[in-house]
Amino acid sequence: MEFDELVRIGWSPTLSKEEAAMPTGTLKFVSPDGRFGMISRDDKAPKVFVHINEARRAGLDDLPFGARFRFDVDADTESRPRAINLERL
Repeated sequence: MEFDELVRIGWSPTLSKEEAAMPTGTLKFVSPDGRFGMISRDDKAPKVFVHINEARRAGLDDLPFGARFRFDVDADTESRPRAINLERL
């Protein structure tokens, strides 16, 4: 990735290239049973699905509405993009 592209997506010298390349967003929807939600991305790309199991892998007990995350997008899913490797901001 070129330096200009890193700056455009929010990279700063305090972040590693990997952290800078990971999208960020806010949990804007949580299902009534709390098992899944949708993250609205800061870069205005399509929303991504997130499952409670990913939150648990990140050390969270639930999917807190309004929480901010850094994440990777799993493009290998058949139905919709999903957030993996969550990191709460």
